[in-house]
Amino acid sequence: MKKVPEEYSSSALFLPSNEALKQQVENSKGAIAYIGMGYMDNSVKEVTVNGVEATLANVKAKKYPISRAVYWYADKTVSGTAKDLISFMLSPKGQEIVKKEGFVPVK
Repeated sequence: MKKVPEEYSSSALFLPSNEALKQQVENSKGAIAYIGMGYMDNSVKEVTVNGVEATLANVKAKKYPISRAVYWYADKTVSGTAKDLISFMLSPKGQEIVKKEGFVPVK
């Protein structure tokens, strides 16, 4: 999606990663950024929106209004290592790793 000037403040920064965004927020008074839940730690604070906290339960229930899904796409005929990776990520063990890392499991 192309960024157009009307969508952002002229002083908005476009940084290359969640970690760079987090560091900018940590070091800039009044800064705000949109980062993945898995990158949250004590150096930054989640924002409550319309009284809804940024919790795993609220994101999974689609109650937190500024969350977004991340999708993996694969051909129906995927095989080999790619199929093994997808199967593992959807397995109970894979979903537990997703949750442990601070992201929202799909199962």
